[in-house]
Amino acid sequence: MRAKNFFKSIIFMMMVAFVAMSANAQEVINGISTSDAKACWNYLVENQKDTIASVVSAYSNGQDSVVVRRSVFLAGEKLMARQDTLVFTPVVKTIKVVNKEKAEALYRASVETRFAEKAFDDAARDTYYAVADSVAGVSEGDINAGKVVLRSANKYGWGINLYGGWQMAENVNSPVIGAGLEYSRSWWAAILNAEAGYSKYTHNAVNAGEKYWSFRSEALAALQPFRFDRYNQNRLFLFGGVGFEWYSTESKPVIDEVGNEYEFKSWGNFMYPTAGIRYEHRFFSTGNSLFVSAQWRQLSGIIQNVSNERYNALMLSVGFNFGFFRNTTGMSKSDVKALY
Repeated sequence: MRAKNFFKSIIFMMMVAFVAMSANAQEVINGISTSDAKACWNYLVENQKDTIASVVSAYSNGQDSVVVRRSVFLAGEKLMARQDTLVFTPVVKTIKVVNKEKAEALYRASVETRFAEKAFDDAARDTYYAVADSVAGVSEGDINAGKVVLRSANKYGWGINLYGGWQMAENVNSPVIGAGLEYSRSWWAAILNAEAGYSKYTHNAVNAGEKYWSFRSEALAALQPFRFDRYNQNRLFLFGGVGFEWYSTESKPVIDEVGNEYEFKSWGNFMYPTAGIRYEHRFFSTGNSLFVSAQWRQLSGIIQNVSNERYNALMLSVGFNFGFFRNTTGMSKSDVKALY
């Protein structure tokens, strides 16, 4: 019954569009009201071969679709009007499963996969399913009868991030690779990242301005201010947090009054603020997603016994989130193929 209504609606819309555009004249004009005799006359005097047409009413009458159309045209020097009523009777073909074994297999698959899904919250899951009209219960009005869950997974939860990017800062541009742990819900996410990239020695170091490998860790909180789509597959996050970067100084040697030379080297971690924007696309019913982000960081150059140098950095990255513990259910490709 649902298939019949669907095809009937499609045929009805196509029929209305066809009637509105068709006529036995050179061109059909739909932008002028057929009830406005003056406007029709002014147009048709200049375009005598054209017809002005409009749909007066369109409605369903049982299985039939009815459209009433009014046409206005010139016959010699007279303004004429004609009203037509067209009736369309759709023909819908219903295909039934005649193989008893296939019908029973579809019924079992429907019951088993729907039973597994009952344990989870449908509102927080992506679900692919098919509907078999010939399964027992469909004709009795059970809207779930015949529904076979092909694949389903939690939209939100735990995930592992792997990413790479490029950080641009004063006098140092650096490739970056990183990994992280994420927990997400429908409107927010919490992220812990660890990454490797380059930093630079400060102006008083032995190798002033040169790059050296450095390591960072970050704790981030992300908020999704609005949704793009019904299933929340495309997500835009605003995020902020703090990071820690490992540093090295290697200050230039200092000579005292008697000529003794001392080297000062130190290393450790400094804390920095960070904020940014991230866009991700979740692949339906898998729990996995692809993301890109742009991130600001305020980094420091550590100088012994002096105020630190501050400089801004812009980090651009692309990564993949592998969801886990997402309660994935569904059928294998071989099981699905066996139902056909």
